[in-house]
Amino acid sequence: MCLVLCLLLRERPKLQKRCSKVGFDWEEISPVFDKVLEELEEVQAEINRTSIEQNKVEEEIGDLLFATVNLARHLKCDPEDALRKANLKFERRFRAVEQAVQQQGKQVNNVPLIELDLLWDEVKKTRKLIEKCGKNFSHFLPHFLR
Repeated sequence: MCLVLCLLLRERPKLQKRCSKVGFDWEEISPVFDKVLEELEEVQAEINRTSIEQNKVEEEIGDLLFATVNLARHLKCDPEDALRKANLKFERRFRAVEQAVQQQGKQVNNVPLIELDLLWDEVKKTRKLIEKCGKNFSHFLPHFLR
């Protein structure tokens, strides 16, 4: 899995830059964003079919990932760094949800998804509040929300 993602995140930007150098690229961000939305709609169309063909879904997911990497390039974001940071953020939030559940004396696998989603939203809001107000505020919060 890592090898595939590394190839996608490292090789695709190189290919896209090469295409850009010869003029096969959008100059504005709007059509790049539209392409991401178009590819997302194509994924949705494939999974909404009565008979789902896995190879078609995989093809459309690949197109969506490619378009998203292109969007990152246009926004001067390193897609590999962005994905790494997203993974760390997800892991931090999920750990906070697990700790919140444990403090309630429960186990995560026994908690309904709707309750986990509510805890996720609470953790997300709290983290944003900490970022906005500064780290000095965090010592007032329970450990699992910091």
